[in-house]
Amino acid sequence: MNEDPAPAGSYDRHFRLAEVFGQRGNEFLRAVQHLLGAGREEQALDTFLVENKRAREWMTQDALRFSEYIQSLPREWIDILEKLISVCRRLGRPQRQIFVLRTALVGSDSTNISDRTHLIELISRLYRDSGLADYHELGESGDDSKRLWQALEIAQKRYDATTDSERVFGHRKRFRS
Repeated sequence: MNEDPAPAGSYDRHFRLAEVFGQRGNEFLRAVQHLLGAGREEQALDTFLVENKRAREWMTQDALRFSEYIQSLPREWIDILEKLISVCRRLGRPQRQIFVLRTALVGSDSTNISDRTHLIELISRLYRDSGLADYHELGESGDDSKRLWQALEIAQKRYDATTDSERVFGHRKRFRS
């Protein structure tokens, strides 16, 4: 996306376009694009998070809807999502929101991922938060079942020690019955 300052009046035009696209249910990413162009980054981010959740629910109802969604994306959609990730970081938003943005980026571009940075970040986060990294760090000595429980307990302690804004996934308070 163009990072140059917008000409006078451009912010108003972008905002009006965002309102128009916002009223069209399947073009929320265009609304987000124009909110960014209007300098309304937080509103753009919040709009994306709400509308993306609705779009995901809508797509799960019918397999053909995913194709329809992909075809409706603006040409600059990757740039838009990367800008939102940058905004999310700069505003200190919760890690869960960055994860949602990365998931949207990787999930919609899974057939043509040229920059694997976001995919690697997603996998790394899953690896760490699930306790799999802890499982491997405990080594291969001893009982696998005991090592699994140890890894889950370590992951739970790490989760308990983090703030809500740093958390992406929830853990159960007790794994054993």
